[in-house]
Amino acid sequence: MNETIEKLELNESGVRDPVVEFLRSAGAASVKHAHERTLLDHLIGTRDILRRWLLPDWLQNAGALHSVYSTESYRFRLLEEASRSGVQAVVGARAERLAHLFGLLPRRQLLHLADRLDESDSRFESVTRSGNQIELSQADICNLLLLHMANEAEQAYGAQGGPGIWIANVSRLGSKLLPSAVRVPPIFDGCRAVVSTESERRACAAYVSGTGMLGTDPIGARDQLAAASDACPWLGEPLVWRAYVALLQGLSTNACMWSNQAKRCLSSLGVSWDKRLSYDEWILLCTLLHTAASRANASVPAFDFDNPTISLRSLREALADSMEDEVDAPQTKGHDSAAERFHAYFRSLAKGPLKRTSGVYPGLAALPWHEPARFSVVAALEDAFVEIRREIRSLDQHAFHREAERIGRSGSWNVLMFYERGRKNQRTCTHCPITSEIIESHPTVRTLAGLIYVSRLAPGTHIAAHRGPTNMRVRCHLPLLVPDGDCAIRVGEDTRRWEEGRCIVFDDSFDHEAWNHTSSERVVLIVDLWHPDLSPEEIALLEGLHGYAAVQAESLDRYWAANARARGGAYH
Repeated sequence: MNETIEKLELNESGVRDPVVEFLRSAGAASVKHAHERTLLDHLIGTRDILRRWLLPDWLQNAGALHSVYSTESYRFRLLEEASRSGVQAVVGARAERLAHLFGLLPRRQLLHLADRLDESDSRFESVTRSGNQIELSQADICNLLLLHMANEAEQAYGAQGGPGIWIANVSRLGSKLLPSAVRVPPIFDGCRAVVSTESERRACAAYVSGTGMLGTDPIGARDQLAAASDACPWLGEPLVWRAYVALLQGLSTNACMWSNQAKRCLSSLGVSWDKRLSYDEWILLCTLLHTAASRANASVPAFDFDNPTISLRSLREALADSMEDEVDAPQTKGHDSAAERFHAYFRSLAKGPLKRTSGVYPGLAALPWHEPARFSVVAALEDAFVEIRREIRSLDQHAFHREAERIGRSGSWNVLMFYERGRKNQRTCTHCPITSEIIESHPTVRTLAGLIYVSRLAPGTHIAAHRGPTNMRVRCHLPLLVPDGDCAIRVGEDTRRWEEGRCIVFDDSFDHEAWNHTSSERVVLIVDLWHPDLSPEEIALLEGLHGYAAVQAESLDRYWAANARARGGAYH
């Protein structure tokens, strides 16, 4: 605790903090507060939350003083009324007045006034704890609400210091703020979203269950932590541990993604939900996990919540041990054969009709079904299933369009593209950042040889048997919504059902068909992948070839269009 106070005495510029020095001189560092902390810890912690909420300095200072004159629930009086002028000399009259009001006004009166903020009145009458009448403005009430929100967030602890239930109440209070009267903090989408108590309790139960499984059942932990994120997406801590589990599974891309997203959530909320670690320790843990994910040989030690400081130090040391440069792997024996195979394919383009030869790549295994575990993107997609489904559910349904290929069908088959034969749908990718990051961090086919899209089969739809145009790719399905009943896909001679959250991978150059003979919709994310027999060199060569073809096609389209305009639209 002494180290914490010494840190508090210096502001971000390394200069001694006059507010901390003033509170120390008043004895705040020797007054016990809840959860084995001092009053000084709580006061400066409240100020720090207001700072992270990007609120003005004077309001932050009011947070550092919010209970110094005592409050309805905290009766200890650090400062007497006679000292008000001295306080004003340190923090300014505006900050001191708000802190003084916070102590005067009973909490139930503040909440009652907050419920009336949508009225047109600009002045409000209220009664202090001592029974005196006071007049408050809309800005006064909003600023007092902000102090109350930060005060509650700072000291809400659950069992053994874990998450308490406060997100729902703070989000509800934030929704009452008037943007015209106060600077609204960035939490909960600018205080526009309200979290229900039921959702927070579900998140808490799933989080406690998931963190309890970290050392024994990583897959179970992953699913529980995903459920916590699904119930309350504003929380960073479930994402921190999802990054941790992803590292244990060797999913470095997902570990980077979850640790980055966790840091964004933590920074937006501005306070830790699980207070077994401080806000700064959670941010540090995000950074350490992201660093570990970027190093192929980094080890990830077990994390002990009973000794978090020791665990953080162990993780730091493990990363320091992995600093040695990695030795480049020797060339594989297949290098020459892969290059020869590509040159054989390239030579075939000069033979016969291009339409028939361009899709057939020599020397690739012809299997109707592939083992999903062979593809790194599969684990990444399954790990992020909850978030992917949430992102796709939130898409504008009018953005979907009828699938336009010449494939026979009955019923309704609608699609929404992420990548369409090499062309990126920027709007869809921007709206689905987690899905897009996974797609773009793995060897998916984002050239003219492949498609990445959401496929929706309406009830009673049947897609007739057909074949894809090339054997260079295989097709991955991540099922997002699968109804009970006769809803399946046949590839070659084998028919399989989809299972929500579990990928299937098949070669769509084989004869295949799909159907949904149920009364509900089926939704699948389809991601084309390079055939697993292709070497990294071959993939790079194919991507270069396809990129060259796409650029030339675009250039020719412009050239022909310009000539057509010059001819008046007629061809001669």
